[in-house]
Amino acid sequence: MTSPDLHHRNKPTRMSEMKGLEDILPFFQPIVDPNKAAHIALVAPKGCGKSTIALLLMKARFCQNRNGFDCCNKCETCEEIGNGIGYGRKLHSSYMRTGTELDFKLLFQELSYNCFWGGGPFAWLDDADNFHPGNFDRLQHYLDIYPNTPVVLVATDVVKLKPIIESRLRHIPIEYTIDSMKELVISACKVENIPIQQEEAVYELVRRAAKIPRTILLSLSSIKDLTDSGYKEYKEGLSLKILDHPVISTNLMKPTGDSRFTIHDNDDDENRYLDQ
Repeated sequence: MTSPDLHHRNKPTRMSEMKGLEDILPFFQPIVDPNKAAHIALVAPKGCGKSTIALLLMKARFCQNRNGFDCCNKCETCEEIGNGIGYGRKLHSSYMRTGTELDFKLLFQELSYNCFWGGGPFAWLDDADNFHPGNFDRLQHYLDIYPNTPVVLVATDVVKLKPIIESRLRHIPIEYTIDSMKELVISACKVENIPIQQEEAVYELVRRAAKIPRTILLSLSSIKDLTDSGYKEYKEGLSLKILDHPVISTNLMKPTGDSRFTIHDNDDDENRYLDQ
């Protein structure tokens, strides 16, 4: 009993809509600027929007009417990238589990001819921690051969990629603040007409979801179903009681994240970014 459309309806379409990441935007400048190039690694639990960020960075780099970090979502390139056509290249782990060199070689060679509006080539390596182990050395090799090809590497498990991250990529952890995720809950509730019965339930939802946006939105989707179901005990909307409902608690406990990542109340930790 879930409404997956809620998650997709609240999906950001430009970087300014990614709430809670304002502090790390400067680290994306070399990726967005068509005259620069950098290799970065986005590392976070599943459901934190790493792949969404990679897509929005690609759109911003190639956008014909870019404003800072934001794409226009109207020009030809924004529409084509949004539809998965041309320009940069997304390489998913399913293509890199064979341990062959051919895929990487074709990837970087293809990118050299894959830009029509400026911005240079762009490589997006999704779920890189699931690549065949033999491909990690090859990746380092091609990062050295093609230093002007910006690479956004997306991963959940930083341990497997530690040698590459330490030597070739800037590690950018995607970590949201409690306040930004509370803002997400309140905003989604307004959009979906979910009443907030108890203020403390907003914080409790964020805490139980470990600040993972996808988990929060999936839980709100189930809460929306309950509030619309006609049951009197749930018609009041978001409350501490409804969070204990089996459907909601199951969503909050789904393995979308990693138990090694914990929630932090102190959001002023200046040492969370590596290799600055």
